[in-house]
Amino acid sequence: MTGSSTGRVAPARLAAALAGNYLYRAGAAALLALPVVGVLGGSGIRSFARGDARLFEPGGLYLLEVAVRSRELLAESLAPTALAVIALGAVGLVPEWWLVSALGSAAPAPRSLPRLFGLALATWGARLLLGLLTLGVALTARSFFASALDERLPLVAIASVAGLGLVLQAGLSLWRDLAEIELIAHGASPREAVLAALARARTSGAGLVARYAATQVLGLGVLFGAAAAVGALDVARGEGWRGASAVSLHQLAVLASIALRAAWLWSARRALERGPAARAPRQAEAFL
Repeated sequence: MTGSSTGRVAPARLAAALAGNYLYRAGAAALLALPVVGVLGGSGIRSFARGDARLFEPGGLYLLEVAVRSRELLAESLAPTALAVIALGAVGLVPEWWLVSALGSAAPAPRSLPRLFGLALATWGARLLLGLLTLGVALTARSFFASALDERLPLVAIASVAGLGLVLQAGLSLWRDLAEIELIAHGASPREAVLAALARARTSGAGLVARYAATQVLGLGVLFGAAAAVGALDVARGEGWRGASAVSLHQLAVLASIALRAAWLWSARRALERGPAARAPRQAEAFL
């Protein structure tokens, strides 16, 4: 595994990588929204004075009506949408690789992009297995407490298992980020990257978890803050501002989430390069 130094980040490279990530997200969202836009266009909801804003009224009566009337069209678009999600997930590795590469002064390691695809396949498989395991344990816990006198116990059991599953999924995301940095920045093989990520999580786990959690919490805060701001603008300025304010604030939230993602990856890359990265695979092998 070759070492590299983060050094000074080139502003032009980083700006281009951030722009590439934004364009990818905007394009992917537009493509995935096409089936829903088609269903809404054929439902006649836009003939009302408020248009599709009626879908978000309290009670969700119009939303339920559109969903029931358009269930066949939605079912037909399910398979193409699933395939589009898989394809866009694969394409999304390119802007991710570009962003990690732009967070250092050195060029990305050779063959790092094909190796990143292999790491992504392993991660997706682990996510699916973890999700199925979480579902199975949750159903088992629910059936175990089904005869309890307190009717809330089955719900508490399901919520507890689901919460643990989410924590494990977050831990998997953290491990994946560390492994992809090893692949792209340090030229590690997939096996070396996995072992180095495990070793780093073992030796510097608290600091990395704190940074990762902080960026995730800030990202959620940005999304909820944008939604609250849209509602406040609608009340203050009237319905005419709904579309413009919603689109503008949503795009700002997307840009902020990309910036937070870049900040986390830069921080994680610095943490990896400050430590004995070359010894990490051997440490992990000894640990395993």
